[in-house]
Amino acid sequence: MPALKPLVRAIYSVPRVLGVRDGALTLGAPNDAHRAKCEQHRADVERVAAGLVGAPVPIVVVTDASPRPDDHDHDLGRGHPDDHHDAGDHTAPVVPLRPAAPPPADEDIDLHDLVDAPPASVVSPIDRLAQAFPGSELLDERL
Repeated sequence: MPALKPLVRAIYSVPRVLGVRDGALTLGAPNDAHRAKCEQHRADVERVAAGLVGAPVPIVVVTDASPRPDDHDHDLGRGHPDDHHDAGDHTAPVVPLRPAAPPPADEDIDLHDLVDAPPASVVSPIDRLAQAFPGSELLDERL
């Protein structure tokens, strides 16, 4: 990654390593748009990887929208549970959706039981303005 240009490094920091399949390093991009952006710079990445390894490194970028692990483990020596995707598969796995549970019922509140704010302590907006500007006079709108 350090040998790549900053833009290419940023683009290729998102896909995760899915493994080596059919002799190609397979990377999983989160969506089709990101996969297309990776494809634009794939030749540069293959060139840099070949220079580091000393042999051609073909790269295949697929769309892989499966959940990512929290540790973002990109170590090639370790497999990933989602390594079952076919390198030619450019569709995201199907995740079954379940409806959410209904929200809890609201508690019935009798407004007469509320004693937190007695009516005498409620200040009208006009009174608040008068308090904010001491010495001001209230004029009747009809004048």
